[in-house]
Amino acid sequence: MAPVDGHRAQGHWDQPGRWRVASWNYRPEARGALAPAGEAKVFVVDSTIRSIITSEAGSAATADDFVDIARALAEAGIGETVFNIVHGGEPSALALAAARKIAEARVPIQTSTELHVGPANWKELVDFGMSLGLDCVQWAYGAFPHLPGYTRSERAIELCEQGIDHMVSRGQPAAFAYNFTYDDDPDFIVTFFERAAKMKVQSLRLYDPTVSVSPDAMRWLVARIKAAIGPSAPPLVVHTHDTWGLASAVTIAAVLAGADGIDLVVNGLGTKGGHTPMAETLVALEALYGVRTGVKLERMTALSKLVSERTGVPILRVAPAVGADFFLVEQAGLVRQAYQERDGGPEYDSPYAPSLVGQRRRIVWGRNTVKTPLLEYVVKRAGLEATPERVERARAAVERALSRSTDYPIWLSEEEVTAIVRQA
Repeated sequence: MAPVDGHRAQGHWDQPGRWRVASWNYRPEARGALAPAGEAKVFVVDSTIRSIITSEAGSAATADDFVDIARALAEAGIGETVFNIVHGGEPSALALAAARKIAEARVPIQTSTELHVGPANWKELVDFGMSLGLDCVQWAYGAFPHLPGYTRSERAIELCEQGIDHMVSRGQPAAFAYNFTYDDDPDFIVTFFERAAKMKVQSLRLYDPTVSVSPDAMRWLVARIKAAIGPSAPPLVVHTHDTWGLASAVTIAAVLAGADGIDLVVNGLGTKGGHTPMAETLVALEALYGVRTGVKLERMTALSKLVSERTGVPILRVAPAVGADFFLVEQAGLVRQAYQERDGGPEYDSPYAPSLVGQRRRIVWGRNTVKTPLLEYVVKRAGLEATPERVERARAAVERALSRSTDYPIWLSEEEVTAIVRQA
């Protein structure tokens, strides 16, 4: 087939053994302000530990577990993990213990905490934050609850400048975070970021805690902020939740508008539907948009399993990229293709290959699998002559085995079917 609009026959959209996606994903009019595929890039900030401690009700994870999770994050290529040390009005003992143990273990990952400050408590909170020995302390402004004379005022901006100066003058690396709400004023948000970009901060953070914007609105807002702060400003990081099932889309929209970093969570843990899920967002950015993240995608499944084991929170079986059944095949044609992979054929990579995220295709036999052409193939694969009688005996034996199950999952494993066919 001829390449679309003069595209090369094979490009970033067609990566054998990794993924195959529509080439028009890479048309300039579809990519917006993104650099060419392979040049566009963002960095990843992790909020997994924060989400587990403060948002995932019933989690079983301990401070020692968080050391292992932080180490796995670092090994996957993620450079920063965020804590909510102060949450619900007082410090979290578990967050304090986790931060201390991660530092003692010398895990090669940056640590930071977001501090929700106000005109009455900023000095106390900031001094406490600086006492923790973290790599960064975020000054977090929130437009809710409304404080007369402070919310959306020049005073809020001036207090932020004062607080950032207070930290920087004492050697504490700082960041600025804006938590906007459904009734916030986008003009004030842009003005605040414009002023914050002139402060001595490591990064600028845009949080959507009330989950009040669509992907299009996020793209519009981030584009306005980036235009206001200019190319020499500190990097802008975006954080949201999955309340509408759109966290990945909202986050990617922010990247399309020029966001420099994205805040993600392993398995999408957290409140309000969870936070932006890490694996599916990274795979989409890499494959559909050609955006490099620096994260080792092949570690995603192992990282997902580690977090699930330590927290006790199961992974949705069909979760994109990391779910146990995401690469499961049961339809006869796909099962045959999977057997051919097993026998040394090329890995099927549309839309993307299981090995990209550290998985392997899983074969099961169900009501859609028991087809004569496939049974002939399996009989031959077992080293037997595929006579009509043998194929029919194999079909009858597999169907009998399937009929014994009445509750989900009504299927047989690859190994069970091989044994049944040989016996039949």
